[in-house]
Amino acid sequence: MGSMFGLAFIIGPALGGIMMGRDPWLTVWVALFATILNLLILLSLPEPPPPAILADEKHKKDDGENVVTQNGTSEMAQKREKATTDDKVNGNKSGDDQGVWYLVRHSPKGGQVVVLLGRKVFVAMSSGTFETSFANYASKHLGLDGQTLGLILSFLGVISVLNNVVIVRWLSNRFQDHQLIFPAIVGQALSMLGWAYVYNIVTLLPVLAGLTVSGSIFQTLLSTELSAVTPHALVGTVLGVSYAIETFAKILTPFLGGYLLEQYGGHALGFAATCFLLPVCANVALADFRRGVAKEEDKKIK
Repeated sequence: MGSMFGLAFIIGPALGGIMMGRDPWLTVWVALFATILNLLILLSLPEPPPPAILADEKHKKDDGENVVTQNGTSEMAQKREKATTDDKVNGNKSGDDQGVWYLVRHSPKGGQVVVLLGRKVFVAMSSGTFETSFANYASKHLGLDGQTLGLILSFLGVISVLNNVVIVRWLSNRFQDHQLIFPAIVGQALSMLGWAYVYNIVTLLPVLAGLTVSGSIFQTLLSTELSAVTPHALVGTVLGVSYAIETFAKILTPFLGGYLLEQYGGHALGFAATCFLLPVCANVALADFRRGVAKEEDKKIK
């Protein structure tokens, strides 16, 4: 899926740059037509078929205790069904289906979810400052026209495809997730800091490449960790909250980016985006330190 987005970022900006050179309104109408076409295709897709119903005569074994009765229902299944019914009658719930607020307040892993969502807030503000201000930054600070900006975005698409197809696979085969989180967020912070010192397109391209790779890796690891610490029944809800944070950040950051660009120039955008990432770097470093201390204590106990 990430590669498909990267491919879209290769083709889309290139076509947009060509059409902008001819007629800006042509770009708007083509984008609107592509959106409507995408919606029609989505609505025309067939619904997935319902899960197949198991035949009554099908026999299953469950650790030697799953004995089939005359009507084809196992004793283990009857016990599970009875236990589920009793739980509903007695109102005994595990808490996994009582919502995110219950998870945060009462679940043992609620604190981890809060910390990860907090990281998402700062990272989303930093990324939003870059994404929503980059077009104005490139035009006012670097003096780039629409076609050049489209080619730069196509370059980002190429980097994104290489990152998802080659770099992420290579790193995941050699390192564990927790070993990649700190280098990824530090790399993203350094790339944002480098963005503050960009003066021309030659210095811009390496910064964009580093920002694309490190940012994509950290976002992937953050979503993976959120899914791991969240109960299965609430994974979709928590990830939805995560994406809502990202959307809300993109509402706030255009005002912040526009103000900084007008009052202090393009360099201020890089410094502000870096400042948002510093608390995340400190939090990840502290978490890694605590993980190392816990491992040392486990070795001493053994």
